[in-house]
Amino acid sequence: MNTTVDHETRGQEATAAAYKAIRWGVVANTINSASRAPRWVHVKRITGFGSTAAQKLCRDAGFDPDEEVGSWPEPCETCAEEEGDEESEDE
Repeated sequence: MNTTVDHETRGQEATAAAYKAIRWGVVANTINSASRAPRWVHVKRITGFGSTAAQKLCRDAGFDPDEEVGSWPEPCETCAEEEGDEESEDE
């Protein structure tokens, strides 16, 4: 029984699980980005990876790299009022 190998194997498995969780977290949380863009664009910005690596990271984490995510900015008060005026004119 070689306990050193067992510890190394468990350590490698724990490291792989941690990296998988971190990878998923980075990709999943792009939905909270302030601007709207494909998921891989946010991953690229967050990680500093190139576009190909960012797209692969999305796929590896189980997400569609081309899915549009992020928030549309809230319109300013003037724009919101103009949108309301346009809707009343249409009726």
